[in-house]
Amino acid sequence: SSDLCLVGALSLASCSKDNNDEPAQKTQSMMKLKSSLPAEITVYSNDGKSQAGTSSDVTNYFGKRLELAAPQTLLFKDDVLTIGKQYDLTESFKTKWEGNKLFLQNETTQQWIECGSKATNGSVTICMGCYRQEVNGSGRQLISFGQEYGLTSADKALASTSGATKVVWVKMNYTFE
Repeated sequence: SSDLCLVGALSLASCSKDNNDEPAQKTQSMMKLKSSLPAEITVYSNDGKSQAGTSSDVTNYFGKRLELAAPQTLLFKDDVLTIGKQYDLTESFKTKWEGNKLFLQNETTQQWIECGSKATNGSVTICMGCYRQEVNGSGRQLISFGQEYGLTSADKALASTSGATKVVWVKMNYTFE
């Protein structure tokens, strides 16, 4: 009978509400794309000159690339941001906030890159830089594209041109609510 009392006491103790082994609450927030605007469009030529581009330049040089690369949803879950794109494509990044500035961690270099901000109304704006490099010579043409969150100037694209005859730079701002 004393064994039965011991088993009963252990059973009651293991069902206690003070059990602290439960996982911590997860924070999660989903946002949807409200607007996408080119903040800057610039066409650079190999002679060092640049000129402001137009929205028709974006269509002519990038086609549907920017539309397909555009983030559609942001899912913040703890310190991870999952960016949803068309056709169920996703990208995930470790994130941190410093005040209202959003930083993504580059998985390769482990560096933090400022890529966006939060407005007082709660909306979040993400910046993506996109470029097209074009090299003409010896009867052939080589075209390469690049894009990166937080890329705020054409410097990176221009630094790696090595003979590019044209670089088209577009800075896109995507706002989410």
